[in-house]
Amino acid sequence: MAQSPAKDFEGFSVGHEVWLATNRFLDKMAPPEVIAQRPKEALLMGYGIVSAKAQAPLQAGYDVWVWDIDPAALLRAYTDHEKIPGEGTGKVHIPLSREILERVMARGGKRDDPEFVQALAAAKKDWFSHGHITIGNTGAPVGCLRADDFDLLPNGAILSSGASGDY
Repeated sequence: MAQSPAKDFEGFSVGHEVWLATNRFLDKMAPPEVIAQRPKEALLMGYGIVSAKAQAPLQAGYDVWVWDIDPAALLRAYTDHEKIPGEGTGKVHIPLSREILERVMARGGKRDDPEFVQALAAAKKDWFSHGHITIGNTGAPVGCLRADDFDLLPNGAILSSGASGDY
């Protein structure tokens, strides 16, 4: 799927199905009263075609914490979620301000922009602490969870994958 032209059309469906599959797993593994006690927070790793708009968790009332190492993707997350009314009770959180992202984009939008790298590193610990359900949607090994990131996730975090890649 990583390089398939169909991904442009099917990405939203894949993202929705990953969310449904994650919830089916939770329903089988934990009693409803345990699930009800968990914070309704989801960390989306990667804001590409599969994660775009994050509608399924939002409609389920989850706050969605978007993480991406691409400044253009984070800026797109702002734009996407300004336009979607009535998404449920959930909110979308983006780790950097629109102003920072616009400055980075004005300088070429590079992932190694010093201001971007520094701001993202400063936000990481707080951001990952909201990954009660963490869904990896990155198509490359860059930007995904690394071994030292697991300590930043909350205890009992559920990890799920919607990733595809050719590497």
